[in-house]
Amino acid sequence: MMRPGGLGRLEKTGPMKVPFWIRVSALCLAVLFTATSCVGPAEPMEAIIWEGQVQSTPAAEDPFTASVAMVAEQQITRLGIGMEAAPPDRSWGWRLFSGTCAAPGDGLVPASAFPPIVTGENGQAESDMIIQRRLPRGGTYVVQVFEQPDASGEVKGCGELAVVDNPEFGAADLSGGETPVF
Repeated sequence: MMRPGGLGRLEKTGPMKVPFWIRVSALCLAVLFTATSCVGPAEPMEAIIWEGQVQSTPAAEDPFTASVAMVAEQQITRLGIGMEAAPPDRSWGWRLFSGTCAAPGDGLVPASAFPPIVTGENGQAESDMIIQRRLPRGGTYVVQVFEQPDASGEVKGCGELAVVDNPEFGAADLSGGETPVF
C-alpha cells in the first residue's frame, strides 16, 4: 500500500547504503577541491619575445624586406609581420613553422589562420594573429612569405626568429587594431 506522497516500494525503511564507488568519488572530489583552493592563483609567466628579418629569395622578381616579432604570454602567442619596400598593391601569404629556413618543419597552425599581407601604394603592410597557446622558449621558429595570399605557391621569402633577451618594446606593441584569433 502506498501512502499519499510516499515512495511506495522505494520507501526508506532503514539506513541507506551508499555504493562504494560513490563514496570514493566523493572523497576524491573533496580532496581535489581542497588541494586546489590551497594553491591559489598561478604565478604570471614571463613573456618570451622573438624577432626576425624576412628577406626575399634571391630569385624573387619582387624583392622585399619584412620584420617579424612574436610574443609568448600567459596562454597565447602573438605574431606580427611588417613588410617594407615591397611591390605596391599586392597580396602575400605568410605562415609560422618550426625549424629553420634551410630546413622548415611543420606548420604550427593552419595556413587559414594567417590573414594576408596586403601592401599599399607605398609598398608597406602589416599583419598579425594570435595563437591560442604559449609557444616554448626552446623552440626554433621560421616565418615564410608566399606568393599567394592563402600561403600557397612558391616561397618568396624566409626569416628565422631569435629570442630577444632585452626587448625595446612590450607585448602591447603587437596588440593594436583587430587581431585574428586562432
